[in-house]
Amino acid sequence: MKNLIEYFFLKFFYFLFKLIGLRISSFLGGMIFYFYGLFSKRNLIVFRNLKRAFPDMEIEESNKLIQIYKLKSNLILNTVFEYRYIPAILKIRDLINSQNLGELIQFRCSYLHGSYINDRPITWRLRPKTGGAVVDLGPHVIDLINFLIGKVNVINSIKKSKIKNRLVDDMGIIMCTTDNDVDGVIEVSRVSSGSIDDLRLEIHGTKGSVKWSLEDLNYFHFFSNNSDNSGYKRVPCFTNYSDDSDFPPPKVTSGWLMAHYKCLYYFVKEISDKNFRKDYIAKFEDAHYVQSILNELE
Repeated sequence: MKNLIEYFFLKFFYFLFKLIGLRISSFLGGMIFYFYGLFSKRNLIVFRNLKRAFPDMEIEESNKLIQIYKLKSNLILNTVFEYRYIPAILKIRDLINSQNLGELIQFRCSYLHGSYINDRPITWRLRPKTGGAVVDLGPHVIDLINFLIGKVNVINSIKKSKIKNRLVDDMGIIMCTTDNDVDGVIEVSRVSSGSIDDLRLEIHGTKGSVKWSLEDLNYFHFFSNNSDNSGYKRVPCFTNYSDDSDFPPPKVTSGWLMAHYKCLYYFVKEISDKNFRKDYIAKFEDAHYVQSILNELE
């Protein structure tokens, strides 16, 4: 009976949200989550950009949710940061943690799209608060640096709109450092002509460096000072054999969509198997920290 009530409850809000439109439904959905979500003892997976999911939620309210979540140790509250689960990214993380790059010195990370060089229909991606290149693409980049290197701290930044009468930024450049003293530059743009989904990462250390691109996601480039060869070596990385997941099997090669599958799979797996643990699964705290950086950049 309880499940039947919940089914009709969800159906009601689904059709209501379709009727009232995106802006009001986002606000209403955020309020329902804030006042009901965690108290309902339901496991949740939330969007990477908290302002997109809950446009009127302040960072202090997000802090309160984290405290509530910590008191409910049996709840699963994950975040959609899917690029963490690409095998090459996890391999790069292993190289860093095993000191193959030595002491990290600097990084560069950019996320470039070209699809907003022309006029686009007005959606959340072009509205103030929820839209703009930094808010749209920035969470992916900031989380990757947080995940691989250390917590990002902003030194300086610039955001610019390049298209006439556009109310949000088309590009942004962020100078930053991490809490373990690695310096770097983050760049995001939605007006980089020729770019489709061009997420690039470079990390340099005292013993070596790595380069990776989302548009060639099953390979990364690795350089070691101990190598007899000059330049980078192209390393294939099609699957994560240490994943021990039952879906998909290890022999299935990775792809852009597989990272999204993994995001949902880990969420369901944690619910069904209370002993399942992965230290790289993105949690609500990760989204909270990314949102605090985005707030600095407003």
